[in-house]
Amino acid sequence: MRSLLSLFLPVAVLLLRVSGQHQPPHGRHAAGRRRSEAGGTPAPRRAPRPRPYAAEVAAPPAPAPGPSRIPDRDAFYRLAELSPHAPGWNFTYDHTALAPYTARNRAEPQMVIAAARVADLGAMLDSITSPAWPRPAALTAQQRSAAALERGELDRLVRAGAGR
Repeated sequence: MRSLLSLFLPVAVLLLRVSGQHQPPHGRHAAGRRRSEAGGTPAPRRAPRPRPYAAEVAAPPAPAPGPSRIPDRDAFYRLAELSPHAPGWNFTYDHTALAPYTARNRAEPQMVIAAARVADLGAMLDSITSPAWPRPAALTAQQRSAAALERGELDRLVRAGAGR
Protein backbone atom coordinates (compact mmCIF):
# COMPACT_ATOMS: atom_id res chain seq x y z
CA MET A 1 0.00 0.00 0.00
CA ARG A 2 2.80 2.34 0.85
CA SER A 3 4.51 1.83 -2.57
CA LEU A 4 1.17 2.48 -4.29
CA LEU A 5 0.83 5.79 -2.42
CA SER A 6 4.44 6.78 -3.28
CA LEU A 7 3.60 6.27 -6.96
CA PHE A 8 0.22 7.99 -6.87
CA LEU A 9 1.30 11.14 -4.99
CA PRO A 10 3.85 12.46 -7.56
CA VAL A 11 1.40 11.78 -10.40
CA ALA A 12 -1.35 13.70 -8.56
CA VAL A 13 0.96 16.67 -7.89
CA LEU A 14 2.01 16.71 -11.55
CA LEU A 15 -1.61 16.65 -12.73
CA LEU A 16 -2.53 19.52 -10.40
CA ARG A 17 0.36 21.64 -11.66
CA VAL A 18 -0.42 20.95 -15.30
CA SER A 19 -4.12 21.68 -14.89
CA GLY A 20 -3.47 24.93 -13.01
CA GLN A 21 -5.79 23.94 -10.12
CA HIS A 22 -3.18 24.31 -7.41
CA GLN A 23 -3.33 27.21 -4.98
CA PRO A 24 -0.58 29.85 -5.04
CA PRO A 25 1.77 29.63 -2.08
CA HIS A 26 1.06 31.65 1.05
CA GLY A 27 3.28 33.09 3.74
CA ARG A 28 7.00 32.74 3.54
CA HIS A 29 6.83 30.77 0.26
CA ALA A 30 5.12 33.67 -1.50
CA ALA A 31 8.06 36.02 -0.79
CA GLY A 32 10.14 34.59 -3.62
CA ARG A 33 7.46 35.10 -6.27
CA ARG A 34 7.52 37.98 -8.69
CA ARG A 35 4.88 40.62 -8.29
CA SER A 36 3.64 40.29 -11.89
CA GLU A 37 2.73 36.64 -11.29
CA ALA A 38 0.77 37.59 -8.19
CA GLY A 39 -1.65 39.56 -10.35
CA GLY A 40 -0.57 43.12 -9.40
CA THR A 41 1.26 45.62 -11.57
CA PRO A 42 5.01 45.43 -11.49
CA ALA A 43 6.80 47.83 -9.19
CA PRO A 44 8.31 50.85 -10.93
CA ARG A 45 12.04 50.61 -11.39
CA ARG A 46 14.19 52.81 -9.27
CA ALA A 47 16.14 55.54 -10.97
CA PRO A 48 19.72 54.53 -11.63
CA ARG A 49 22.02 55.69 -8.91
CA PRO A 50 24.41 58.49 -9.82
CA ARG A 51 27.88 57.49 -10.92
CA PRO A 52 30.12 60.55 -10.78
CA TYR A 53 33.13 58.68 -12.10
CA ALA A 54 31.26 57.84 -15.32
CA ALA A 55 30.37 61.48 -16.01
CA GLU A 56 34.02 62.56 -16.04
CA VAL A 57 35.00 60.42 -19.01
CA ALA A 58 32.98 61.09 -22.13
CA ALA A 59 32.61 58.19 -24.50
CA PRO A 60 34.43 58.72 -27.80
CA PRO A 61 32.15 59.24 -30.77
CA ALA A 62 31.50 56.16 -32.82
CA PRO A 63 33.44 56.07 -36.09
CA ALA A 64 31.48 56.68 -39.22
CA PRO A 65 30.58 53.34 -40.80
CA GLY A 66 32.36 52.60 -44.03
CA PRO A 67 30.78 51.01 -47.04
CA SER A 68 30.03 47.35 -46.59
CA ARG A 69 31.79 46.37 -49.81
CA ILE A 70 34.18 47.71 -52.42
CA PRO A 71 32.49 49.30 -55.42
CA ASP A 72 33.35 47.33 -58.57
CA ARG A 73 34.75 44.60 -56.34
CA ASP A 74 34.93 41.96 -59.08
CA ALA A 75 37.05 44.13 -61.38
CA PHE A 76 39.31 45.02 -58.45
CA TYR A 77 39.70 41.32 -57.63
CA ARG A 78 40.57 40.48 -61.24
CA LEU A 79 43.21 43.22 -61.30
CA ALA A 80 44.70 42.35 -57.90
CA GLU A 81 44.70 38.56 -58.20
CA LEU A 82 44.46 37.51 -61.83
CA SER A 83 46.24 40.21 -63.86
CA PRO A 84 49.89 40.07 -64.93
CA HIS A 85 50.51 42.91 -62.44
CA ALA A 86 49.53 40.80 -59.41
CA PRO A 87 53.00 39.37 -58.68
CA GLY A 88 54.70 42.77 -58.71
CA TRP A 89 52.16 44.98 -56.92
CA ASN A 90 50.22 45.04 -53.62
CA PHE A 91 46.67 46.30 -54.13
CA THR A 92 44.55 48.04 -51.47
CA TYR A 93 41.26 49.91 -51.23
CA ASP A 94 40.62 52.85 -48.87
CA HIS A 95 37.06 54.21 -48.96
CA THR A 96 38.09 57.51 -47.29
CA ALA A 97 40.62 58.54 -49.97
CA LEU A 98 39.91 60.56 -53.11
CA ALA A 99 41.69 57.88 -55.12
CA PRO A 100 40.69 54.75 -53.20
CA TYR A 101 42.27 52.10 -55.43
CA THR A 102 46.00 51.87 -54.68
CA ALA A 103 48.86 49.75 -56.01
CA ARG A 104 52.27 49.63 -54.27
CA ASN A 105 55.28 48.13 -56.00
CA ARG A 106 56.67 45.17 -54.09
CA ALA A 107 60.27 45.69 -55.20
CA GLU A 108 60.25 49.46 -54.59
CA PRO A 109 57.67 50.22 -51.84
CA GLN A 110 58.03 54.00 -52.31
CA MET A 111 56.46 53.62 -55.77
CA VAL A 112 52.68 54.01 -55.28
CA ILE A 113 49.95 54.49 -57.88
CA ALA A 114 46.41 55.51 -56.93
CA ALA A 115 43.27 55.96 -59.01
CA ALA A 116 39.58 56.72 -58.56
CA ARG A 117 38.45 53.81 -60.75
CA VAL A 118 39.74 50.27 -61.17
CA ALA A 119 39.94 50.66 -64.95
CA ASP A 120 42.16 53.74 -64.56
CA LEU A 121 44.48 51.90 -62.19
CA GLY A 122 44.75 49.00 -64.63
CA ALA A 123 45.48 51.36 -67.53
CA MET A 124 48.21 53.13 -65.55
CA LEU A 125 49.82 49.80 -64.64
CA ASP A 126 49.66 48.70 -68.28
CA SER A 127 51.45 51.86 -69.39
CA ILE A 128 54.38 51.30 -67.03
CA THR A 129 57.22 49.26 -68.40
CA SER A 130 59.05 47.32 -65.76
CA PRO A 131 62.75 48.03 -65.53
CA ALA A 132 64.87 45.27 -66.97
CA TRP A 133 67.10 43.48 -64.54
CA PRO A 134 70.70 44.63 -64.89
CA ARG A 135 72.67 42.41 -67.21
CA PRO A 136 76.39 41.95 -67.04
CA ALA A 137 78.16 44.41 -69.31
CA ALA A 138 80.53 43.28 -72.04
CA LEU A 139 84.12 43.03 -70.87
CA THR A 140 86.73 45.44 -72.11
CA ALA A 141 89.97 44.20 -73.69
CA GLN A 142 91.89 44.93 -70.48
CA GLN A 143 89.36 42.94 -68.37
CA ARG A 144 89.52 40.02 -70.82
CA SER A 145 93.32 39.86 -70.62
CA ALA A 146 93.23 40.07 -66.79
CA ALA A 147 90.68 37.22 -66.70
CA ALA A 148 92.88 35.12 -69.05
CA LEU A 149 95.92 35.69 -66.81
CA GLU A 150 93.91 34.70 -63.74
CA ARG A 151 92.67 31.52 -65.42
CA GLY A 152 96.24 30.65 -66.43
CA GLU A 153 97.43 31.12 -62.84
CA LEU A 154 94.62 28.93 -61.52
CA ASP A 155 95.40 26.21 -64.07
CA ARG A 156 99.10 26.28 -63.08
CA LEU A 157 98.19 26.02 -59.39
CA VAL A 158 95.85 23.08 -60.03
CA ARG A 159 98.52 21.23 -62.05
CA ALA A 160 101.11 21.86 -59.35
CA GLY A 161 98.75 20.53 -56.68
CA ALA A 162 97.93 17.41 -58.72
CA GLY A 163 101.61 16.53 -59.21
CA ARG A 164 102.42 16.21 -55.53
